[in-house]
Amino acid sequence: VGADHAAWFQQFSTQDVLDQIRSGADFVLPGVDKTLQTLDRMGYRLALATSSAKHYVDVVLAATGWVKRFDPILTGSDVTAHKPDPEIYHVMKTKLPETPAIVVEDTHVGVAAAEGAGLPVVMIPGIGQAPDHKATAILAAITDLPDWLQSHPAFA
Repeated sequence: VGADHAAWFQQFSTQDVLDQIRSGADFVLPGVDKTLQTLDRMGYRLALATSSAKHYVDVVLAATGWVKRFDPILTGSDVTAHKPDPEIYHVMKTKLPETPAIVVEDTHVGVAAAEGAGLPVVMIPGIGQAPDHKATAILAAITDLPDWLQSHPAFA
């Protein structure tokens, strides 16, 4: 958008996201809020590694109330390379040492990044994304994740 318009674009895109959330849009993946609640009740530790910029992530997490659900949180502002580069997952592994982990992704670049970091990955194909058969598993919906985790002993 160019340096002259960057601040305007950031404000516009942030406001658009807030408007969608406030109007009840099922933001990110349909059913994600219910799934996060379920995983929290089941005792899973949730971390967030996204290529999105920190300001955008902060807005979404605050507006949805999800900021309390994730620890640690890494954004595209925290790393130098972006997916499909595995840097963000290598950094995340240092923040969660000795913790069995599985990555949940909705894009091919995310699957490649997780795979490049040596992490198992469940893909829930996002809009316009075909299933990536390099993923450890492919689920039809995020709401299928709790049952999938429970049926795999390494993550139960």
